[in-house]
Amino acid sequence: MTNYVELIKDGIWLIGENSQRHFWHGNWLGMPILNLLGIPDFLATHLQAKVSDFIRDGRWILDDRFRARFLDLCFRIGRIAIFPVIDYLVWTHAREVVDLVKFRLLGGGLVASASGWIKVNTDGASLGSPGVGGCGGVFRTCRSFVNACFAVPLGQVFAIEAELLAASLAINYAWNLGWHRIWLESDPSYIVQFLSIRSDQVTWRVPQAWQRCIHQISHMKFQVSHIFREGNQVADALSKHALSLSSNSWWSSTPSFCSSLVGNDCMGRESFRFS
Repeated sequence: MTNYVELIKDGIWLIGENSQRHFWHGNWLGMPILNLLGIPDFLATHLQAKVSDFIRDGRWILDDRFRARFLDLCFRIGRIAIFPVIDYLVWTHAREVVDLVKFRLLGGGLVASASGWIKVNTDGASLGSPGVGGCGGVFRTCRSFVNACFAVPLGQVFAIEAELLAASLAINYAWNLGWHRIWLESDPSYIVQFLSIRSDQVTWRVPQAWQRCIHQISHMKFQVSHIFREGNQVADALSKHALSLSSNSWWSSTPSFCSSLVGNDCMGRESFRFS
């Protein structure tokens, strides 16, 4: 095991809702906020707040004046999921996590959920915007084993509607199955934002489904976080499969057409974006 000093130096913190990391001095954002903002040393000594001072009820609470002045920074902070557990330290030079629960980090960003939680990854697809659309999702246990998968054809939709419906259908399935500790991962940042702030005001053609979704997560233990598309390949395959369907499909185990992708996830094989 690499010594603790090296882990702290090269680590990135995954934030728990009772985090005792230093908000200004800590490395929890990849680089101390003091350095990002260029705050001089004579002021830095007076900044001693903890990360938990800026979290309430599992959400980020940032001062309006701070938001107005440092909008980009606040956007970065807002995209960080707050975990329903204590902090985790991820060593950036290996797929290794220090603390209560062992996480597996894949090249695309997939993280195994904490014990007792169900992880669901969702994705939407459309052949044009608008165009023929579909959505899909995969439910996993804390050990990354597949609980269930779904693929749903959507007819003519805009791309954003496909993504909204993917998330809302996943929540509705979980609700009906009695899974009330849900951690949802999605690629589009706007889905993460809408769910993070529990916004039920959407201007697209899916208000009832989305309002039902917000109502349901308000009565769940619920977390949401972003995942890069490279780490969301199973949900991506399910959403594309939905484009060829005429009715909803549900699997209680891994469907054959994405078994290799699920296998890659379980074995920690990485996938990367090349540009």
